[in-house]
Parts: sequence; C-alpha cells; structure tokens
Amino acid sequence: MNTLYKSLMAMLAAGVLAVGSSSYATTRTESNPTVKSDKVEFRCLNGYDIVLGKRVWYARGLALKSQLKPQEAFVSFDKATEINTQFVQAWRERGEMLLWLRRYQEALVSVDKALSLKSEDFMLYYWRGMVLHALKRYTEAVEAYSQAININPTYYLYKVRSAAHQMLGNHQEALADSNKAIELNPELAPELAEGGVNSENESRDSQELQRALAEQRALADLNQAIEINPDNAEAYFNRGVARYNLVDLYGALADYNKAIEIKPDYAEAYSKRWMLRLLILGNSQGAIADFNKVIEIKPDDGKAYYYRAVLYNLPGGDRQKAIEYLHKAVQLFREQKDWIWGYLAEDSLRQLQQQLDMD
Repeated sequence: MNTLYKSLMAMLAAGVLAVGSSSYATTRTESNPTVKSDKVEFRCLNGYDIVLGKRVWYARGLALKSQLKPQEAFVSFDKATEINTQFVQAWRERGEMLLWLRRYQEALVSVDKALSLKSEDFMLYYWRGMVLHALKRYTEAVEAYSQAININPTYYLYKVRSAAHQMLGNHQEALADSNKAIELNPELAPELAEGGVNSENESRDSQELQRALAEQRALADLNQAIEINPDNAEAYFNRGVARYNLVDLYGALADYNKAIEIKPDYAEAYSKRWMLRLLILGNSQGAIADFNKVIEIKPDDGKAYYYRAVLYNLPGGDRQKAIEYLHKAVQLFREQKDWIWGYLAEDSLRQLQQQLDMD
C-alpha cells in the first residue's frame, strides 16, 4: 500500500466513515464490483497530524460506533481525549461506548467530564441520567433528566424520567411525566399505556436489532423501486447508501457507478464513490477525478474545497494550494453560516500555517 493511499485513508477517517478491507484480492477491479467481503477493518495512521489531528480518532470512533463495535470505538474516542482533554464530543461518545459495554462507573466519569466542559448541553444530562439509571441510582437519574428537561423539554426526556420515577415508586410523578410525554407526542399513548419504558426494549441489543431490520427493509424497498424503474438514479444512490450501511462496500460501489451512469452530474454520488474507489480499490487517481467532478458541479460546496485541501496537503503535494483551498472553504462556510465546519476549516488552516512556519 503506497504512501498516498495510506495518507488518504487517514484523511478520510477525519471526516467520513473510514472503511478499508484487509481481505480483498489484489486483482479486484471496478468492472467486477460485486465481490463481497465478510470482514471489514477500520484503519487509521498513528501520528497522522498534517491537517486534522484529534479528529482522525474521533471520526474513526464514529465509524466504529456505526458498525456496532463499541470496544474499538471506545479506544478511538479515548485516544481523541488523550490528544485533547477539552474535546467535549469525544468525552460524550467515550461515555456512551462505556455505557454500551456496561462499564457504568467509568461511563459516569466520562460524561461528568464532558459536563464540566459544557454544562448547558441537555444531551449530556440525558446521558448522565441513562448511566445513573443503569447504576440503579434512580433519584440522581431523575435529577439529571430534570436538568435536561429544563434546557430542552422534549417528549423522550419526560418518558425516561417517568421510568425512573416508576423505579422509585413515585407513581404520581411517573403518571404526570407520561401524560406530558403523550401531550408532546400523542403516538406514545399505546406504548405508555402498556407500561411505559421497558428497560429491556430500550437495551442496546434491541436497538441494534431494530436498526439492522430497518436497513434490510429499506434495501428491499429500494430493490423494488429499481425493478419498477431501472433508470432511477436516486434509487441506485439510496441503495448504495443502504448497502454501505450494511457493509456491502462493493455493492455500494456498483450502485454509485450506476447512478452516475444514469445521471452524470450527480454530485452526491461522486462524493460517495470517490471514497470507495480509493478505500477498496486503491484507485487514487479515480478518487481524485471524482472529487474534481464534485467541485465542478458544486463550486460553492465548502466541504469539497476542504477535502481538496487535504488532498493537496498529502506528502509530496502542494501545501500552498492546500492553504488556498482552505481559505476558500472558510469563506464558504462563513457565508453559509456553517459554524461547525467553519471551525474545523479554520483550525486546519491554522495548523497547516503553523507547520509551514516550522519547516
């Protein structure tokens, strides 16, 4: 595997799901995109910090989480917090993975650390409540859910607080919270009438099963849509996304190819396909060509300029052009008021300029 390929894999891990296979034959080609692997691994280069640093590990953790690998995801989020102890999102995700792993006391420490950095985030109080609930510290769980409700009174928060009240024998309070949840979301009425929140139904295993079934149902619906209209580019694109989520990477690539064949200016399909051409085929030139096409079709796409900058900043690339593209990305994100990506682009630009000053 050459340096460009390795570096691009690390770059991809910083902003998208970085998936690479270790078990495909070296003779694979895009003309034979239906071969499937039963093993998919996530890769990230240790110490790769040309532009992105901590976010490599954070996004790698998100990728592993999406593939329902909590132990591996925890390791990545843990690494992100080691690199930057002020990284709130990484502490939160770290705590969630520990909750999945039933390491409840450690999960509480992680969520509390995130709260110490961002006390106004209602989701952090929600996760604190979930951990305390798992620890059977129901009074404290009610307090955490109440703090979340004070910030953002959503139906689900009332629903989980009702469950905690039930465990404490606070039946009037539980009923009041159930009624409030139904008021905010009337569709909950049959579920709560049958006994409220069931801890088993809310378990991670149940959620994983429901998610897998939903993906399979979506895939079946898309297969039918394509059978009815084989020239439906959107259906091929959406099936590619569904196959990607089910870790059928070659199937996803084939669908993106077909979507582009039907609709040559399909920017979203190019933005998905270039990753797969690189990661499972090692076709870096094809990946770059796809990325150029995205910019050609959508010249106001800030993310396109951001990733183009990363490509130019790879070993042997043109760092001045990388800076030029980062400036463009920052400009677009500001104009579009996309503050999260704007911050990421500005941070990347600052790091790259510092690195150039040091060289």
